[in-house]
Parts: sequence; structure tokens; C-alpha cells
Amino acid sequence: MDMFKIKKTVKAADKTALSLGKAKKVRGVTVRKMHIGAYLHAINRLQSLPEDLLKICFPGQTFAEITASFLKMTEDRLISFLCTAFTAFPSYVVSFISDLTGVDEQMLLTDPEIGLNGLAEIIAAFIEVNELGEFAGAIRRLIPRLTNVRMIPSIGSKNL
Repeated sequence: MDMFKIKKTVKAADKTALSLGKAKKVRGVTVRKMHIGAYLHAINRLQSLPEDLLKICFPGQTFAEITASFLKMTEDRLISFLCTAFTAFPSYVVSFISDLTGVDEQMLLTDPEIGLNGLAEIIAAFIEVNELGEFAGAIRRLIPRLTNVRMIPSIGSKNL
């Protein structure tokens, strides 16, 4: 009856490969799988984006002063604000991608082999290596299950 026994063998090299995680080389840059802490750092960074951009566009001003500036903003001041924001945002994005991927920011900014297309390829490789598409699919499948879970039993429930 050996034909019904399932043998699962994993070679030593396969075990090592499983523990190392994925990596992909793009335009001379190695994009690696990141740990959860890197994602949490990225989320914190995204949360601070509006504040960071306002600090760049309105240096040294308080939130009340910035709000007052918006209320009495002239067309010229609005154009100036938008120009500053549009020039600051790409630098912020490059810095953010550097933090998230672990690729040196100066390399992203100055390496002619990377450029805009290379930056897009690095982002695509990051998404692939970190299996973000699969993660999104797993979350989509998990949401219906979570909505059916009762966290607090009903009063008078026999299931206490």
C-alpha cells in the first residue's frame, strides 16, 4: 500500500531558497522582499505627505497661517504654490521609493541607467517580489469572512 503514502521531500538547497526570500535585479539594482516593518514605515511616510508638502510650500508657517493663506490666496500665489508642490512631489516620491525598496536615493536620482523608465521598472519589480497583487487578492477573499464573524455575542445568547 505504499502507493497511497505521500512523500514530501525538500532538498537542502530548496529549504535555503525558501528562507532567503525573493530578489530581482533591475537596471543594476537588486530589489528585495521587504519585511512588515518596512511597510509600516512606508504607511507612516504616506500619512505625513500632506504635512511635508505644506511645510515645503509654506516654510516656517503654522497650520493657522497656512489656512489663512489659502483663504486669501491670489491667482499668482496659487500658481506659485502649485509650482512649488509639483516640483517637491517628485523628489518626495523618489525618496519614498528609496525608503521602501532600500535602493540608494542618490542612485535613483543620478544613475543614467535608471531614469524614469527604470524607476517604473523598479516599482514593478518591488510589487512582483513582494507579491503585493497576491496580498491584495488574499485581503479581498478575507473581507467577506470578516464581515460574517461576530465579535461580540448577542445578549441572551446560548453561545456564551
